[in-house]
Amino acid sequence: MEDKSRKNDKKTINMFLYRTLMPVLIGLSKIIVGVSTDKSALKGVKGPYLIVGNHTSPIDFLYFTAGVYPKPINFVVAENMIYRKVYGAFIRSFGTIKKKQFTADFQCIKQIKKNIDAGTHVLLFPEGRVSIDGTTGYIAPSIGKLIKFLDCTVVAGVTHGGYTGGPKWGKTRRTKVTLKLAPVLTKEEIKNMSAADIAEKITNSLRFDDNRNLVEEHRKISRCNKRAEGLEKILYKCPRCGAEFKNVTKGNVMKCEQCGNTVEYGRDGILHAIKGKTFDYISDWCDFERQDLKEQVTDENFRLEEKVALYVNNEKLNKFVKDGEGTLSVSKDGIKYVGKTGENKSLEFKIENRGTIAFKMGENLEVSEDGNIYRFAFTEGLFSTKFVLAIEELHKRYFD
Repeated sequence: MEDKSRKNDKKTINMFLYRTLMPVLIGLSKIIVGVSTDKSALKGVKGPYLIVGNHTSPIDFLYFTAGVYPKPINFVVAENMIYRKVYGAFIRSFGTIKKKQFTADFQCIKQIKKNIDAGTHVLLFPEGRVSIDGTTGYIAPSIGKLIKFLDCTVVAGVTHGGYTGGPKWGKTRRTKVTLKLAPVLTKEEIKNMSAADIAEKITNSLRFDDNRNLVEEHRKISRCNKRAEGLEKILYKCPRCGAEFKNVTKGNVMKCEQCGNTVEYGRDGILHAIKGKTFDYISDWCDFERQDLKEQVTDENFRLEEKVALYVNNEKLNKFVKDGEGTLSVSKDGIKYVGKTGENKSLEFKIENRGTIAFKMGENLEVSEDGNIYRFAFTEGLFSTKFVLAIEELHKRYFD
């Protein structure tokens, strides 16, 4: 059966849309976000090339496009994006390269190669999703093999300000965004390097910490009365009493309902203690949660389990359709779903092949397998971040 979501993959990009719509979107991003691009290092660098970038916000592709326009560029996007009404329509019409997240997708690799060979730059975010905490996320070692296969110049781009301006856990707020583009690997260098060395160089070239950068560059988050709202989706553990999922937010403040620990998220990007204990940066607080899970997973009997509703992508209806309800568990033995209703009564996914997975903070997890995307929506709590961090630590402990 033909995969309708890939019907535009026989082409590269829709040049009419690229020439007419992109200048408008780029212009709006400069006005609204105030993005500035440093591409001086690309002078004299011949394309087409693969551009690898850190992923800080849903509109990162606009920042990178501004760096190469009017030369053609295509984007690798998560395939689940085609099921969003407006964004999905643009993706299908533009002819973007769809990728099933955190699983081998040979069709995607073929399309990247086809675009490069046709003279089109390709933008790829090796992290595979928007940053959780404003720092570099997991990058699969397979990026090295992909670059060896593509046999083209590689350019690295790092943005600052995208996360503090539009964090995965909260609403968008105006913050100046900067992007610096520079060549990181030539074709000749790639031929003489191992895939592992290439992967290491790519990972190092994309390291960033948006939280600290905001302070170092003396920038501020725009005036906003709801800066902290949503922080409880990522900062689920109280550093004072250790309670989990007791943090609540209102305005610019987060408070633990268990012990009263209270912090304010300032315009400087720092978490200021009003009462009790805090960490300076969101990334440091998240590291505290990671370390806690790192210790927990040393117990081979470690297990998380919660109630979920299962949704499966339906290409004919172009949306996710509810399949049933059940329980989702995570342990060193894998990710397991046991359904009480619906067609899928039992699903199992190996962690061995997954350094991380896709998720919507505070709502759901997504796993791609055998051409399907399975979305597990938690029915009773904000458990998604803890589950994802646990999967990452289990992978490091038992399979890395």
